[in-house]
Amino acid sequence: MRKLLHMSWSCEACALATYFVALVIPGLVPEGVPVGILGYALFFLATALFEEGVFCGIMLRLFDRASLGGRGSDRARFVRAALVTAVLFGLAHLRFEPGSLGEDGMLAIGLGLAKAAQAAAFMMCMTALYARTGRLAVPVVAHFAFDLAYFAVPYGATGTLPPYLLALSL
Repeated sequence: MRKLLHMSWSCEACALATYFVALVIPGLVPEGVPVGILGYALFFLATALFEEGVFCGIMLRLFDRASLGGRGSDRARFVRAALVTAVLFGLAHLRFEPGSLGEDGMLAIGLGLAKAAQAAAFMMCMTALYARTGRLAVPVVAHFAFDLAYFAVPYGATGTLPPYLLALSL
């Protein structure tokens, strides 16, 4: 168990350093100089490393080992751990932006809840990849590819990204 936690924390230290670089480097670029998709790709890679390291690398493993007070097979224990991890991942992605949607606050709440549900379903897929392969790199690569595709389409179509992402990375 100690080796497992040490390995996870080492991964987290690297991910935090990458995440910090991805946040700071674009801020050092003079205003008016586009960061471009390469800057965002670095940000997405850092996000994938960080989130998969925390949720699959640490939380899922800990919840699985703790068995969450339930009995049953190893598979049932893992599914419970994956569900709890996915719900926490969804809650971490819960975002309400009523100001950006005018007076319609209910629409903002609905969109925020939909984003959280989408994130929870996504994490269930990532935990399945991790369970199937036993390698953290597989969900990291899948998460990076998903984020890149998810944000590259609006970036390519409009030349800009969602305001919350721009606020984080520029």
